[in-house]
Amino acid sequence: MAASKVSSRDKPVIGINSDPTKSVGHLCLPSRYSNNFDKVIELLRDGKFQWQYKQRLRVTLIGDAADEEAKALNDMRYDMRGFLDQDFDQDRYNQQHNNNNPNHHHHHHQRANHLDGQCNNVTFKTVDGKVFHKIRQLKERALNEVFVGETLSARVSYYELSVDNNQLIKMKSSGLTICTGTGSTSWYYNINKVTEQQVFSIVSIINKVTQTNKVNPNDSTLIGDITKQFNDTLTFAPTEPIMAYSIRDPIGYASAVGHSHRGHAKRIEVKSRMQNACLVLDGCQFIPFNDGSYALIEMYDEDALKTISLE
Repeated sequence: MAASKVSSRDKPVIGINSDPTKSVGHLCLPSRYSNNFDKVIELLRDGKFQWQYKQRLRVTLIGDAADEEAKALNDMRYDMRGFLDQDFDQDRYNQQHNNNNPNHHHHHHQRANHLDGQCNNVTFKTVDGKVFHKIRQLKERALNEVFVGETLSARVSYYELSVDNNQLIKMKSSGLTICTGTGSTSWYYNINKVTEQQVFSIVSIINKVTQTNKVNPNDSTLIGDITKQFNDTLTFAPTEPIMAYSIRDPIGYASAVGHSHRGHAKRIEVKSRMQNACLVLDGCQFIPFNDGSYALIEMYDEDALKTISLE
């Protein structure tokens, strides 16, 4: 995503929603302008807009992860067989693929060099007290979300999670997502939203347990309102300097120590205990993230993306 690659806080970016009937598009202008861009030009020319700064996520790789090469996820459809099959001759496959696509090799390395920051020999102490002398801060800033999990969706993701410098807690789930307000309308919302059917069942159980009928589960308007009000609490403004995390499909997560399966945070540290895992930024940058690797996800005002608001 191009907006993730803009490094300057002073470079404005304007997004046009190409699918306004299906996409919310927090980065983009309101959908009513998608087919009326002349009006946008008029408003910009007349100065009838406000500057807006949308928060982004900064990712730092620690330890073994700092040596991993980042790849564009769109290219992984060519490389996935070699990535997943250890018996597959990756060098031979790459050579054949590059021979068939003479521009691919050059384009791939240009993109990798642009996305990756330098690997620095500095000291970093993790939450669990381990000291590393090798870290790499990615140049790209995630506008929507960061995903951590096993590459094969059928395999359980095993990792340790620290929220706001609290102790690392061992987790098993189908993955971990960390999002900004821009990304809160996508994965985070859909992972955690409830349906009217679920609310109906919960209200029915409450009535049964409390032996009351204060809330009528057959009142479709009321059930719809409750559902909407809960789901509306899941999203937040793209300008808010906070990120939201969600442990997707948790398997016996550590509720005993008060660790929620979702919430807001200022700082998140993840330790991988996985075999064939990845860390993906905005669905476009893929980084291997296997056992012993650490990742630090933070949010800083200086990383915000400058956009406009016409509201």
